[in-house]
Amino acid sequence: MVFNLKMVKKLVFLFISVVLIAILCQVGCKSEETSNLSPRYPIDNAIKASIQTSYSSDFKLRELSLSVSVENGIVTISGEVDNTDTLNKALSIAENVDGVSEVVNKITVSRITYP
Repeated sequence: MVFNLKMVKKLVFLFISVVLIAILCQVGCKSEETSNLSPRYPIDNAIKASIQTSYSSDFKLRELSLSVSVENGIVTISGEVDNTDTLNKALSIAENVDGVSEVVNKITVSRITYP
């Protein structure tokens, strides 16, 4: 097989291009793996909406002012409930939503005073 100079230049250019693309892909993949700076906004918003919808459809929870925030799959719930059963229900709903990796409980149980 006979190679002319023009064909050799094209093959060298193609080889260098492939090597550079491979290097750039490796660098890009490593920086993505080590970076936790890319928030999952669409997923986090869907998680928050799912929890809030579940709370609003529950008889006891819809009357409460529970605050829900989500960052990278970590849900933080804060507010006040009147008993531990309600607290556990609020936490259970959040824990069972797809995409939730952790639930941070900042809910307080109010003290009930009897006359």
